[in-house]
Amino acid sequence: MKHGNKTKRLRSGSKHNKAMLRNLAVSLISKERIKTTVARAKLLRSFFDKLITKAKKDTLHNRRLVYRDIKDTLLIKKLFEDLGKRFATRNGGYTTMVRLGVRKGDGAEICYLKLVPELLTAESSDAASPPEKKADSAEDKKQPVEAKEKDTKKKEKKEKE
Repeated sequence: MKHGNKTKRLRSGSKHNKAMLRNLAVSLISKERIKTTVARAKLLRSFFDKLITKAKKDTLHNRRLVYRDIKDTLLIKKLFEDLGKRFATRNGGYTTMVRLGVRKGDGAEICYLKLVPELLTAESSDAASPPEKKADSAEDKKQPVEAKEKDTKKKEKKEKE
């Protein structure tokens, strides 16, 4: 039975797993992209998502909870002031995995685990609004052409009379 076994062990004890996840999280916060195995990346995603969720609300209690896992105060400052604000409107899914293939020595699957570029999604939503403006300006350009056609028709009628 699996009572009390919430995560995979990765062929090592729970203390080693916790230390490994903490070290990987420190590397991910500082570099924003790390190269690791797929199994480790899958475990790190849930661990790191919990840290970011705590960092979104900057309170003393949340800082102390994060300090249990990350002992570097400069990285905690970056986590709360930079990453927490960057992902303030996002509900989970702060990382993405890019698979690279297998490692030569042991055949383990390797991937990049990196933070989602939240700024790109904000820019893409802004990019949707300019085409609407262009469509409005195209209609504005059509109106003078239609007015010119009406004027020419009126002149032709006057000439006929």
